[in-house]
Amino acid sequence: MSQRRIDAIRPLPKLRSEIITAAESLSLRYVQELGDWALLGISFDRFYESVIYPDYGIVLEEDCDLGFDADGSKILGQFEPASNTVYIDASLNRSLQDPRRTFTLYHEVAGHGVLQGEWLRAEFGRISKSGKLTTTEAMLDLKTVNVLERQANLFAAHVAAPRWLLKHAMGAKLKLCCPVAFLGRGQYCVDVGRRTSFYFADTFDDVCRRLALTIQPYFGGLSIEALSYRIAEAGWAVDVSASRFRLHRAERRAPEFSGCP
Repeated sequence: MSQRRIDAIRPLPKLRSEIITAAESLSLRYVQELGDWALLGISFDRFYESVIYPDYGIVLEEDCDLGFDADGSKILGQFEPASNTVYIDASLNRSLQDPRRTFTLYHEVAGHGVLQGEWLRAEFGRISKSGKLTTTEAMLDLKTVNVLERQANLFAAHVAAPRWLLKHAMGAKLKLCCPVAFLGRGQYCVDVGRRTSFYFADTFDDVCRRLALTIQPYFGGLSIEALSYRIAEAGWAVDVSASRFRLHRAERRAPEFSGCP
């Protein structure tokens, strides 16, 4: 058992802020490649073809049968560090328009492949010189797997919905330059172009989802759930229903943007 601890794969030693900075930097490579066309939105397929494959050589194999995990859940994606290959299950075929497809691709290709690929290859190389190496091998204990998954999710979220594109989409589509405040259960409105649309929000999540629905076309099939999470995380919507003081604090903080788009 002591030998197992010595030989265990170690998680990538990066802080949350470092992972976010790396993700935003990768997204800016997309801007460099596409120029002003990038402001029309991010497409994973174009991102992969123009930036990820040329720079990182990650091979993408779709329509695979990845089976089920130990809990009986369908395995949607898998990264194999040794061959630098991502496998995507056939259940996420693009023709089926499964909302999980886009984030799964960012998670496996960008999160595991770009962020962690080189590190994982070095770690597996330190321990074993042969065999199929994946992020779910026995040499990865549960704690390490959880850390790697959280890192991949964080990186994927900020590549799929980077702050610069959120800012642009909010300004271009909704004319917003400050957060939308959720004051409690009630009626709210969004201005899209010259039309004002009213909706009823029971919860803060309802506000985030409505904003996400409006700007979703900029994010290439990213699910409403994933996009609404980024909207809240980036501070474009703030929950001030509990206290007026929180509203003032949120307005001063403005975490991921400043000024009007």
